[in-house]
Amino acid sequence: EYHKENESIEWISQPSQEVLGVLQDYCFDSSAQLKELRNLSMLEIGCGTSSLARDFWQHLVKTDENKSFLMVGTDVSPECIKSNIERDRELLLNSNEASTGLHYRTLDVINPPEGDSFCCDIILDKGCLDTFLFRSRNRGANKSSYNPIIQSLLDNVWKWLSDDGVYMFISPRAKLKAVRDYSGFQSVQRHTLPIVSNANLVGTTKSSGYVYICRKNTAYVIGTTPPFAGMDKNTLPSDTATCPKCHISFLEFRKGEAIEGRGAAFWTRQWKGHCQHCKGMKS
Repeated sequence: EYHKENESIEWISQPSQEVLGVLQDYCFDSSAQLKELRNLSMLEIGCGTSSLARDFWQHLVKTDENKSFLMVGTDVSPECIKSNIERDRELLLNSNEASTGLHYRTLDVINPPEGDSFCCDIILDKGCLDTFLFRSRNRGANKSSYNPIIQSLLDNVWKWLSDDGVYMFISPRAKLKAVRDYSGFQSVQRHTLPIVSNANLVGTTKSSGYVYICRKNTAYVIGTTPPFAGMDKNTLPSDTATCPKCHISFLEFRKGEAIEGRGAAFWTRQWKGHCQHCKGMKS
């Protein structure tokens, strides 16, 4: 048996009540539109045999009785899905309606079946993106482009998100350049998770892991918009472009420094990060 009710060993972070509450707060605080919805559709990609989909769904149902929640846990492995169905069979018996409750099904997030589509308000990910980043051996450092498999995953997430949707993923990595540079997200926020015991965190035992909250950029067009703006020189803003919060110009932000010195990719990333996190005070 993969999991026992109270002794699950999870990748990155155990879904304790404290962690589930933090995920709920970060997710709904990031989007006023999500707070207003009465019927929320959620998808977990690459769930493996984790209980996160089940536990987060149960947590939301218990803490907000005025809303209905649909949670679909997915993985490419039929064996993992079979294991989850067996583990949660009593809950699944009460999830007869397709629009509510807890469900499991197989899904290849890189090459989904043609015509297989979703419209999700929240997409959960704990380790799926990390797995493909590891397999691709390309995290953006000293590279001119990202592996196409990463773009495929992020583009599919973008397609499956509703216009006000949020991609929420948990990772042990403090920096994820591919996500930061991806043009399909209008904002990316990183938060530190509470430290929880009984969890496997590969690479370090000193970090509690992070949750990233990504909001969809509806102006992005797959196949037309450059997928990774921070890597594309054509997306470099003009010198007169201004931050919408503090109104500093791109030229002022660079303090007059020439683009060629540190490169277009560096300055595009720096400018995008400033505009996302600016507090409105011009320095």
